[in-house]
Amino acid sequence: MKKQHNSGFSLTAADPRIHDIHAIQLAMLKIIDQVCQAENIPYFLLFGTLLGAVRHQGFIPWDDDIDLGVWRKDYDRLLSALQTKIQKEAFEVQSAEFEPLLAVPYAKLRARHTRFVEQGHEKLTFNQGIFVDIFPLDNVPDSKLGQKLQQVDFFLHYFPIRVKNEGYRSERKWLQRLYDSRAQKNPAVLWQTCRRSMQRWGKPDSQLCIAYPSARVDYDSSYLLRQAMQDTVRLPFCGSLFAVPAGWDEQLKQLFGDYQQLPPPDQRHGHHLSEFYIDYDFWAPVLEAYLPAVMPPAEPPDAQTASGTAANRTAVTATNPAAQEAGTS
Repeated sequence: MKKQHNSGFSLTAADPRIHDIHAIQLAMLKIIDQVCQAENIPYFLLFGTLLGAVRHQGFIPWDDDIDLGVWRKDYDRLLSALQTKIQKEAFEVQSAEFEPLLAVPYAKLRARHTRFVEQGHEKLTFNQGIFVDIFPLDNVPDSKLGQKLQQVDFFLHYFPIRVKNEGYRSERKWLQRLYDSRAQKNPAVLWQTCRRSMQRWGKPDSQLCIAYPSARVDYDSSYLLRQAMQDTVRLPFCGSLFAVPAGWDEQLKQLFGDYQQLPPPDQRHGHHLSEFYIDYDFWAPVLEAYLPAVMPPAEPPDAQTASGTAANRTAVTATNPAAQEAGTS
């Protein structure tokens, strides 16, 4: 049985489907945390997920993804470990290292048997299920000139990939000609040069690092404070403990300013979507296990009626791979 929605929309905290997304993402986050601890790989909750951990002790109520980062030296090792340890029927590690036809320069752990298609991405053929973003952290030059050169270097190598893989078109004709020329290369080669464009700049002791950006508008907001990232502590998130930067207060102030201040109501929504569904036959055990952890403490009766409980959804057998992988811890 599937719950489906096919028109453009954004999920808000009042939409009961946001809890289903959070439950599946919490299961994925637990898997990543377990793999990182087993492989001795430090990671950090970042951006809105870090803010949620501090301000809400869980998800920002209207957020619909999870952001985390690992140092570049650990990035490939984490992806390889996830590849070998996840249940392939339930999850997929998605990155340019494995699938060169992607159009984002960082990895995602995707949930199969779901659809979470952003508007404008309808024609992309790879799995667009519910996801957790996994960012490699690269060094950033200390000088403003060096930062700008790194940014330009990245754009010149990244946007040809977007041209090739998703049909991106620049408003500047001369730039488009440049991108079209570069886009003739093999996709795997394009990704290798894009990756090198980020790694050849800053030094290991630079003041800033960056969670691999994906577009011009989020480049500067992807800067992180190395001083805040020197170590990790574990903070509560939906009833479990996960790793965050030890300097989380300093980091959140750099990213959001007064981070305890809620945004205006009209900004409290997730991604703009064109398609969404969850196969409840497959995911019912995970939802039953994790919905209690992600549900808000007190919910209006009408919202409770709308969302229902995992126990009322169609059950699946105990051999369901999603249930086996995520467990009930």
